[in-house]
Amino acid sequence: MSLPAPNPKEFDSHLEAFLARAKRLEEEGVPFPIVPIREQVDRAVAAHDLVRAAYALDRANRLLDGTALLWAPAKEAIAKAEVLRTTAEELGLGVAYLDANVGNPRAFVQAGPLSSDLFVQATKMAETAIGLLRKAIPELCQAEARKLGALIQTANRRGEDVTAATSAFRLLVAAIRAEPSPILVQRLAATRRELTKIPSAPAVAFPDIDDAEEILLEARILARRINRIKRNARDAQSAARLMTHVRAALSEDRRAATPQEEIEELWGEVTRLTREQSAEPRAPAVPMPNRPPPIRTGSATSLVPIPLPDQPAGNAPDDGRSRRRANR
Repeated sequence: MSLPAPNPKEFDSHLEAFLARAKRLEEEGVPFPIVPIREQVDRAVAAHDLVRAAYALDRANRLLDGTALLWAPAKEAIAKAEVLRTTAEELGLGVAYLDANVGNPRAFVQAGPLSSDLFVQATKMAETAIGLLRKAIPELCQAEARKLGALIQTANRRGEDVTAATSAFRLLVAAIRAEPSPILVQRLAATRRELTKIPSAPAVAFPDIDDAEEILLEARILARRINRIKRNARDAQSAARLMTHVRAALSEDRRAATPQEEIEELWGEVTRLTREQSAEPRAPAVPMPNRPPPIRTGSATSLVPIPLPDQPAGNAPDDGRSRRRANR
């Protein structure tokens, strides 16, 4: 920039242009010495030495041009590092190790003092952070993509409609293959959102083949036991009551964790009904008067005549042989 003419109005315009550029650079985080330069120019103007003031302003403009030239590559690297850092944080990736091992390049520049080495070191720090994040972000997204892909495949095998989830997943994979950017966060969130719209799996898990055969065997045994209890019922009323209890137990809206637990609950219900049935009082059996029960004597069983109600205890019933002896 050429040396400004020692004209007060022109000098003021050059000074205002310099201050505007310097403030923009300062807002970007560069520790440019605006205050010392302004104080030096103001002292020269106060002494009515416009030549010295114009010379100081010219040096300040040259310093500003050189600083902006060195700041440009550092600014670009720091901006990329900050974008990747924000993306990693939104993805849930811890970035505390960056500050501990690499450092914060923007804070490093702001801490100053202003020099050419300051921007070189800040650029190296930013590039190191970019390299680490470009490796960590795709690894995290690939791990998440594998989980989401497995969920989509599981839902597809259940017969669910996974068209929208598959489309979102395809876009996520394309974003992972490209340069890491904030679009990854959007694609990952979209895939998760589409997965939440798919109905979840039923609470009762489908058993394996061996478990299914075992459950089927238990169910058959249970059915036979229910039929035996039904046949042993004394009358139609008790049989109907029994079947009502069994149907209520079978149709009750339970959410068992596994089919095995459901079978166990039904077994318990049948056992309870069996105990209730065996605990009911039964009418005493009435022996037939002309059919006395056998009496066990010794090791063999012999039938001993029992006197009838209208016969004396000492007389045995006539079996026909006494009449034959009388006739003789």
